[in-house]
Amino acid sequence: MAEGNQTLVCLKPGEVVRDIVAPGAQVWIPHQPYSFGKGNRRTECIAFMPRRAGLNQQISVFTNERKYDLNVETHKRTHHVEVRWRYPEDWLAALNGPAALTGGSPSEPRDRTTELAFRDRRCAYTLDGDTPAWRPVPTADGQPPVCDDGEITIINFTPGALGAYGAPVLWRIAGDGTRTPAQYGRMNATYHVAGIHDHLLLGLGAQEVHIRRSRP
Repeated sequence: MAEGNQTLVCLKPGEVVRDIVAPGAQVWIPHQPYSFGKGNRRTECIAFMPRRAGLNQQISVFTNERKYDLNVETHKRTHHVEVRWRYPEDWLAALNGPAALTGGSPSEPRDRTTELAFRDRRCAYTLDGDTPAWRPVPTADGQPPVCDDGEITIINFTPGALGAYGAPVLWRIAGDGTRTPAQYGRMNATYHVAGIHDHLLLGLGAQEVHIRRSRP
């Protein structure tokens, strides 16, 4: 990659970017996810733009299908405009011919990033407070920043944001304002929170983002 030039790293159509792990990327190699196309043919890309030459950086991109490993060298002149990949399964499919169709009804539509069923999810949440780089955001498929399915709550972040800026701590806020730690697990760029909560708080340093659930 070249200093001050954008390089797009594009994945296989239909793949979903789960997370981007790039140590120090927020300082020397900023990155931003993009996408084009629709449905299962949508292609997701990551735009990298190094801020200086002379770097040798290891970066990993996690998707719903695989992990990509990149060794990035930065230069002043030589650069790539776009990076694409060859996939062994495509070659095998061409060699073996089209696969036989199997019976059965299509699976229930789900959000590509969080795998929540559209029919079951409830996304009536509001966010207020600070606007840090790790503030929850909608998914690439348009799911709001926070949704639940009646059993778990999903909080979505920009892929790579948690690794670059640190992962905020999650608190449950009682009616009297008391804070208690919330039980949750991180899966790539999402938090999976046990249960349904009327008021949650994300905090990192002095920055806080409140998540409030609207009652039906």
